Amino acid sequence: MNLYVVMGKYSQDYVSGLIYKPQDRKKASLAMMKKAGVEWAEGNSYVHINHPNFDFIGTVYSKDENAMKASTDMMRATGNFQDINFFKAWLPEDYIEISKKASELVGSFSAPSEYKEE
Repeated sequence: MNLYVVMGKYSQDYVSGLIYKPQDRKKASLAMMKKAGVEWAEGNSYVHINHPNFDFIGTVYSKDENAMKASTDMMRATGNFQDINFFKAWLPEDYIEISKKASELVGSFSAPSEYKEE
């Protein structure tokens, strides 16, 4: 399972509805997400934030990027979000492998002005 960060901004109708009837919407989205192959990460994986561009941030696990895209498209189609995006994320221990690969590439790049055909 791959780790993703989900960030979004609620629509005005969504915020109005939440004020009128406060509830845990993370739980409400669980069934749809599960059907798509996406699940919330354990712990505090969903938090409301005070940011001008985003109202929430969350972390989820998904079998693949297509499942994530389907899930966020479904969420967007509800009209409850002004914006919702997802980004692939890596845990620190996973990022070590990426750093090792990058290390192997050191010295293999040259600027276009310095490149010479072999």
